[in-house]
Amino acid sequence: MTDYSLRISETELRRYRMMASVAAAAEDGWWTEAGIVPGARVLDIGCGDGAVLVELARRIQPGGTIVGIDQGAESLEVARSLIAEAGLDNAELRHGDATATGLPEGEGDVVNIRHVLGHNTPATCAAIVAHARDLLKPGGHLYVVDADGSAFRFERDPDAALLDLNERYMAMLAGRGCETLAGPRLGAYAEDAGLEVVARRPRVDTIPLLPGLRPPAWAAREAMKASGHATDDDIARWDAAFQRSDASGQVIQLFGPIYTVIARRP
Repeated sequence: MTDYSLRISETELRRYRMMASVAAAAEDGWWTEAGIVPGARVLDIGCGDGAVLVELARRIQPGGTIVGIDQGAESLEVARSLIAEAGLDNAELRHGDATATGLPEGEGDVVNIRHVLGHNTPATCAAIVAHARDLLKPGGHLYVVDADGSAFRFERDPDAALLDLNERYMAMLAGRGCETLAGPRLGAYAEDAGLEVVARRPRVDTIPLLPGLRPPAWAAREAMKASGHATDDDIARWDAAFQRSDASGQVIQLFGPIYTVIARRP
């Protein structure tokens, strides 16, 4: 996989938990459609900090089990803490790559891949989805979610520095060759892997950037600095813009196009 640019912090964890709660509410029926139901065996590729994994683990009780796989040791430690905090005994975590998890083939009722493809090149995206196919039982479902990174919009014009932050982030991802249009292309990736697409579910999420919350681009600031897309002065300028926004008491509303595809292994 391409190096992941987002890093875990308390601020990021707050945002992840909020988004996991939004997903559980907005996608309730879709999860059922994909087979995320009591008793299911779910494989969560790129589980990250585990916020969504916890929601899935609760949903598949009783009798269901879930395995979260991630390449980030820091993310897995956070996920372990969330699982323990939730008191779950049906979830386990493993270190592994999204293209080669080390899990047995044909054991999953559902493979969940959420906001992973957009951080990888098109060739790696294809390899991830092909591996997910191999992990599924015949009749099992891939549940894959991603965004259109080019189409996030603010309700109000934010500080120019915050627009600059987002533009630099997208430039960094493009410079890495990442699939920034992963969301609209999910169905194509699934079909190219030999899966049967049974549902395409586009929507627009409203993401309130409450005081203290930050968008994904902020979590990537050190990666942007390392890639030459930002300097310490840029980061200080962006931070000052967030501080001004926090102090104003005005909540920045961010609209994000999110795409979900459910695909079945014949």
